[in-house]
Amino acid sequence: MSKKKKTKLIPLVVERSKWLRGGKDGDGMGASSTLLNSDGHMCCLGFACKTLGFRDSTIFSKGSPTNAVRAGTASALRHRKLRMSALITADGSNSEATWEAMSINDSDDVCDADRENQLKPVLKKLGFAVKFVD
Repeated sequence: MSKKKKTKLIPLVVERSKWLRGGKDGDGMGASSTLLNSDGHMCCLGFACKTLGFRDSTIFSKGSPTNAVRAGTASALRHRKLRMSALITADGSNSEATWEAMSINDSDDVCDADRENQLKPVLKKLGFAVKFVD
């Protein structure tokens, strides 16, 4: 009988005060999000990229992890691609779970409590144990 190797999840903290997301409750910051905007706010995947070691200059104004990886230097790319294997596919595209996280994060049709509950399992698929904090 083979044992399935458990993958250790990467701790991810999303600060609600800096979280860029859609806004059914009126407490979001707009559905058109980027990994990092000029006000220092990030979507959930922006927090993930920062956790993986991306610099602000690499994720600034980028719409997805794929865009951030392409903006990185060649030497950093190989290393980050390995760490981001769940976020991006082998051919450099966003994974299905990444697209799902982006859709949930940017939706105007969900309140923040539901958004957080929907994002947790998706971010877990991407290799993160997420905690939302005030």
